Amino acid sequence: MKANLGLLVSLPLLVHIMTASGADSSASSSSAATLDDAEHSDGTVVSSTTTDLSLMWPKVIKLLRYDQSLAVEFWSQLAVDTADRLVERFLVANSSDVAKATANLRDSLAWRHHMNLRALMGPEGERSLVPTAHFRSGKGYFWGYDREGFLVIVLTGRLHDQWRDAIEDTKRHIAYQTELGRRLFAPGRDRVTVVFDLAGLTVASLDAQCVYFTIACLQSYYPESLRRILIVNAPWIFWGFWSLFRSVINYVVAGKISFVEREKLREFIDPEVLPE
Repeated sequence: MKANLGLLVSLPLLVHIMTASGADSSASSSSAATLDDAEHSDGTVVSSTTTDLSLMWPKVIKLLRYDQSLAVEFWSQLAVDTADRLVERFLVANSSDVAKATANLRDSLAWRHHMNLRALMGPEGERSLVPTAHFRSGKGYFWGYDREGFLVIVLTGRLHDQWRDAIEDTKRHIAYQTELGRRLFAPGRDRVTVVFDLAGLTVASLDAQCVYFTIACLQSYYPESLRRILIVNAPWIFWGFWSLFRSVINYVVAGKISFVEREKLREFIDPEVLPE
């Protein structure tokens, strides 16, 4: 089985090995083009150069060949991503630092295996692994696309109760919604706009473990999958809670978070799309 898997990993990536071997001899690990400016104002992403990908692919191949569980998790994502785009996300998130990007990818794949995401997204996954109450609560749902064509998810803070919902169930619900969103992306618009409505927020809704997990998803497990977060109706009770987490949000994600009035949402999302 191990030999078969090695063959499975090696053959589809043969072209990348050849590309890496035939790359310009003047290119080195220190000469990879930076991707700090990879995002245009309209949200589209500039593709990595061949050099960037060719430097990382040999490390990815080695990683997948010697850990079968990680290989399975990698290939299972190709239903919603191309192999190059998947690797590129980690390169962009780590400013073309190949070592950091590879470590980030490895940790993400290990997390997917630990969360058993393939079973979660299976035919009965959402019914058997996530309590129905999470879906019936209405605390998170997809609602069309924004003016740029990015998928919109609406999160309603007051409908979450940390004392009612077990944290592991909450994590699986977040992971399920994230995976479902990837399957709903419009072509060429593979990121999501989050509208976070905090009206009526209570202490029961201020779930620190849930927030830390969400931050980890945005920064480590699903890098470069966020277009923006628009936070509306933030009450006074939220601000002290917010101050606890600002320091752990990296500058890339922090730069995509905006506190706005509800009327300003119209600049990003057509009123006909916005829920009441």
